[in-house]
Formats: sequence, C-alpha cells, structure tokens
Amino acid sequence: MANTPTPSDLIAARLRGLLDDRKMTVRQLAARCNAAGMPKLTVQALYKLVGQRDRQDRPPRPVTVDELLGLAVALDVNPLYLICGLDDAAEIPVTPGIRPSALEVRNWIQGLGALPGMDEALYVMSLPRGMRADYVRDPEGALAMVDRRLEELTRLRKEIVEEIELVAALQEQMHSVRQPIVGSDG
Repeated sequence: MANTPTPSDLIAARLRGLLDDRKMTVRQLAARCNAAGMPKLTVQALYKLVGQRDRQDRPPRPVTVDELLGLAVALDVNPLYLICGLDDAAEIPVTPGIRPSALEVRNWIQGLGALPGMDEALYVMSLPRGMRADYVRDPEGALAMVDRRLEELTRLRKEIVEEIELVAALQEQMHSVRQPIVGSDG
C-alpha cells in the first residue's frame, strides 16, 4: 500500500493544481495564509505540504485539519474541494481500507449520508438536531435506514434467543446428570 495515495497526497495535488491554475507562487500563498491568520504556513511549510520542488523521493507531509481550513480560507475555496476535488466518482482514501467516492465523502462530511458500512443510526445521532431533521426529510431514505436497523435488531434478537435456549438446554443436561439414579443397588 506504499503507492496508495493518502488524503494529504490528494490535498497536496489539488494545492499544486490551484497554484498552477492561478499562476500563484508559494510565496504569495504564504502571504495569503498569514493574512488569514495562519502565520505558521510559511513558504518552507507550504513546500513541505505540497511536496518538494523536483523531488519525487520527498512526498508531501500530512496536512492537519487546521492547515486544511486555513488553506481553504487563503485560497477562497470550500475545504471539501481540497479533500474531494470535483470528480464525484473519484476514489477518496478516507483510510487505507475505506475508499468511497468523492460524492459519498462530500455527503458524509456535509451530514447528508453515512459512508457505506457505517451504522447509519449512530451517524444520524451524531448530527446536530437541525441536521438530523434535514437528513430525515428524505422519507424513503429514513424508512430504509429504519428498516435496516430493524433487520439488524431482529437478527440480534434471534441470536440472543438462540443463546438463551442453548444455555437452558445445557443447564437441563447438567441438572439431569446430578440426579441420583433411583433404584440402583448401592
């Protein structure tokens, strides 16, 4: 997985693209970061974030959340652009093992939907109350979420009942083994 890009690698690539598209130097970006209240994003720090010039063996260093937000302000872009870009179908490596589409990541961050494999009910409960209301305004989506949760709870209930029945059967077997045999000559 050494060649698998990280979220920071994708952010660095988008930063390089923005600098090229806007014909902006790293020095100019550093000045904008300073004006935005991020004085630690110096020319040297920015070179480390976007990768060293002409050095393929020196990858960019990871981007902190503070830096991500400061860079978005300095560049007048949505932070989601730096994370996801514009291609909805692009894979975003949230973790090395979780690579949803950019659209799924945007929806997840915006509170519009859980990532595939997440517990949707827990996800919704982590949203502020007003966002939960927005999330539930999609009645079919909300019903599907409730149905999935009910299926899961039904499956868990069935497993618990089976476990209880197994324990009861084992207890019955243990009880019958302890009973003295009546009528034997002792």
